[in-house]
Amino acid sequence: MEPNKRNIIIGAVIAVIVVVGLAWWGFGSDTSPLSSLLKTGGGGKATVAEPTYNGVPVKDLYNPTIPKNAVVSESKAVAPAGPDPILTNKSRTYDLKATKSGFSPNSLTVGEFDTVQLDFTAVDNNYSLTIPYLGINFAATAKGETKRLVFTPTLSGTFTIEAGSIKGSLIVIPYKK
Repeated sequence: MEPNKRNIIIGAVIAVIVVVGLAWWGFGSDTSPLSSLLKTGGGGKATVAEPTYNGVPVKDLYNPTIPKNAVVSESKAVAPAGPDPILTNKSRTYDLKATKSGFSPNSLTVGEFDTVQLDFTAVDNNYSLTIPYLGINFAATAKGETKRLVFTPTLSGTFTIEAGSIKGSLIVIPYKK
């Protein structure tokens, strides 16, 4: 065997041993960088840590099931989302108000792939609106103001919507062809 090939093979074997050793050390040590991503379960098996958003398990922010007989909420305006008449998705406008006592309405039901225009009013305080599971974060709306928030949900299910400690739900009905 040529000396260059031999050196490359030896280098690769050493690299594999180092990587395996570091991974082994990382899974069993509370001080390793991997310990923040992984938890060691019984028998030394590594499991992935449950993802959270602001300390809340992500599974509590989304449920893939949709309430039986759910229908799209009545909107104050409806228009085609685009010029193609074959597409059934729509642009729908809704009002959502936030007060210290909760959202009004507390739940909105929209269609998957519909363009949602949400006229969000902060009635008695400044509020930022989030839909954590969808990664939707809207900047603060000042007390007494209304802002139009526009988004298009691309995943069906039931999602938690939040404005500070206020919680409500967004139900997204699957797209029908």
